[in-house]
Amino acid sequence: MAKEIKINGPTKKKSFTSIVSENLSKNGKIKGKNKKDTKRLIDICEHHVENKKHKRKPNISNDGNGICTCRACRQKFPTTVKSKSEVKELTEPLLQLVNQSKFIAVAANLGRNTEEYFVHGATFLRTFPKTYAKAVDVVSKEEKTKKHKKKKNGDRYRSDSAKFGSWS
Repeated sequence: MAKEIKINGPTKKKSFTSIVSENLSKNGKIKGKNKKDTKRLIDICEHHVENKKHKRKPNISNDGNGICTCRACRQKFPTTVKSKSEVKELTEPLLQLVNQSKFIAVAANLGRNTEEYFVHGATFLRTFPKTYAKAVDVVSKEEKTKKHKKKKNGDRYRSDSAKFGSWS
């Protein structure tokens, strides 16, 4: 879902990728109007940029050791994917912390906005492993289709890890 932002008067829905692409400096790094704006742009960076024809392109560099770095926000992430059970195991401690935070927010009477923040966090964390697994499944099916098409066309097979922006 795109974020509502104002652009010279009327509001338009824009993708996070286009918002980040508009705020890149000449050397390709994210630069906001101030520090707070820059931090928010880094948080919404999807590690892709839009070209002049509004096509999304990966904006990462792979170091060859299984770690990708986004050229815009400088965030690092692994290229290897995790199973649904591994993701659930990793999110469980954070979910416990969010549940504790929900209790503290109500007990300390921190306000409706704070309570909603923690409730939304718990909701997203609970569904994260399943959503992650679905995304990984879609990517793996696309990779298999690409490999099949290359073999069918008689092209020389090259491992996908050698290609820019691949996941395995």
